[in-house]
Amino acid sequence: MLKATLSYDPEPRASEATPAESVVQETTEGAPRAALPGGFADFRLMTGAAAERTEAAWLAGRKVPEGQWVGFYDQDGDENADLILMLRTTEGDDRLKAEKASTSISQEFRNFFAGAKARDTTSFDAGPYGGGLSCGLTTGPAGDQAVCAWSDATTFAAISLLRPTTIADAATTTLALRTAAMSLHGRG
Repeated sequence: MLKATLSYDPEPRASEATPAESVVQETTEGAPRAALPGGFADFRLMTGAAAERTEAAWLAGRKVPEGQWVGFYDQDGDENADLILMLRTTEGDDRLKAEKASTSISQEFRNFFAGAKARDTTSFDAGPYGGGLSCGLTTGPAGDQAVCAWSDATTFAAISLLRPTTIADAATTTLALRTAAMSLHGRG
């Protein structure tokens, strides 16, 4: 007699993603939070007239969705954006909380990369904050551009790198950005 056994092991919801224990011990509230960093690696957050000009051109009359922060980063000092960060946190965003309670990180990534029309999407190590980090390529005005996303229990971030780069280098840049963004809050 042959017996068949079925096992169902659903993917965890995004809200269940946890950081490494060492990160939790370093925070005062148990879960790290994110914010726009003033800079990381060679990138600096654009401010003043350059940021306002870039935001006006990028948004083209649209408004930033409630609960989302947008940061424009310059890498080479020419006051033109080389990287755009769109960051959402569950802090004060009930819609994102509900999304994270009902979808997995891989579902979030599938939706994001499909909307971005990305190809060659690849998962990378998400670092000590856990969750997921993936990057892919899209076709921009100047050719291929990398887009990346990270997600965990409390954040979802989308990154567009506007200069040509490899997917692996884009992932390294995104991890450095994530580390800087997550290190801003929750430290004891």
